[in-house]
Amino acid sequence: ENLHNLFRKAWSEERLSDNYKLLFENNNEETTTSRDLGAEIIWGKSALTLLDNYYQLEDPRSVPVPNPLAREIWVSSKLLSDRGDAFLVRGIVDRVDLMNGPYLRIVD
Repeated sequence: ENLHNLFRKAWSEERLSDNYKLLFENNNEETTTSRDLGAEIIWGKSALTLLDNYYQLEDPRSVPVPNPLAREIWVSSKLLSDRGDAFLVRGIVDRVDLMNGPYLRIVD
């Protein structure tokens, strides 16, 4: 519920800012502008559902200390296929965690 409240507070502060005010505007032929509050409510509820789903998959309370070891790191590596072909994999890894023993968990 706290996560939902944080989202609602942030959205209420930003919804009419220049970055977001056009998202739910309706312009009619009389050149007046109104907001599609129904669409905004649907969008808000879907955003809350996405937060719930994320939290079920990645509850930050379940990440053991001393993690994360790293966040948002750039990686680039050549990998070999079963046929011996090399290909480049690169991108940003969201998080690297230290697991039991010498193992790392890569979260992307």
